[in-house]
Amino acid sequence: MKYNYSKLVFIIVLSIILLGVIFFYYKLSIKKENFDSTLHKQKNNGKKYVKYINNTSAGLSHLKSNLTCILKEAYFNNKILIIPNFNLSPIHNNNNKIVSNLSKYYDYSRLKINNKKYKVILDSSDIDNNLVEVIKLTNQLSSHDKRIFHSKKKLDIDLPFNKNIINIAQTVSDKLNKYICIHVRRGDMLSFKKNLNNDTSSKNIINILKKYKWKGNIYIMTNEKNLSIFNELKSKYPNKVYFYKDFKNLRNINDNYYLFSIEKVIMNNANVKISTFKTKNNLYDDYLSNQSGYQ
Repeated sequence: MKYNYSKLVFIIVLSIILLGVIFFYYKLSIKKENFDSTLHKQKNNGKKYVKYINNTSAGLSHLKSNLTCILKEAYFNNKILIIPNFNLSPIHNNNNKIVSNLSKYYDYSRLKINNKKYKVILDSSDIDNNLVEVIKLTNQLSSHDKRIFHSKKKLDIDLPFNKNIINIAQTVSDKLNKYICIHVRRGDMLSFKKNLNNDTSSKNIINILKKYKWKGNIYIMTNEKNLSIFNELKSKYPNKVYFYKDFKNLRNINDNYYLFSIEKVIMNNANVKISTFKTKNNLYDDYLSNQSGYQ
């Protein structure tokens, strides 16, 4: 039997090269793993907890976005978040400023990240300060601060409103039965959004409702103080149009942010949901204005 020695030599040489490549990448992966481990230790610096301080004065939705940013940072840096106090702007609350960790509005005990319970600290009085890393953020949105790196990463964060808010909203929803909820944001936005006065008028709201041939109730959640602008809407739908003042358990609430939270749940419970501005999410069925904006 004749052997092709040149072919055999080629196979042996190729095998040696492949083994060398495999060994090289194995050593490289070990080095990277050690580097990542060292970097992780440097990031934590022996600090188990982290607290972000941000002095932004804003509305509840804005501050919820900031909260989401710091939750992401704590999660991806493998630290336990100490919830800071936030400054709820007096502009949206009859000039009354509120400083709060937002537990009045949200139930941190039911906070979930990626569908798993996630623990945060509300009272850090018993925690050794040497274990806490304190990071002061700029007064801008947290996601714009150079120390926030993970704000654009996807993370499923579920932080529900507290049970009392949900229960009050459910009571109102039950009384309304079948209803459309319309968010009519005016007040602070009229001077910023072109044509918003017309977009949020009774005439335009009636035109939107005609598409649905609606015969049920209508709940208007609005920051408009002068509710007489909705008189035309009320005439078109007699005994069908409701505001927060029509419900005893809503009209005596002094905290507008608390009322807003309840009305957000009322909106979520509605058969048809209409926003003020055009949004990219699937929460709303329709909108009053073609302009984009926060609800």
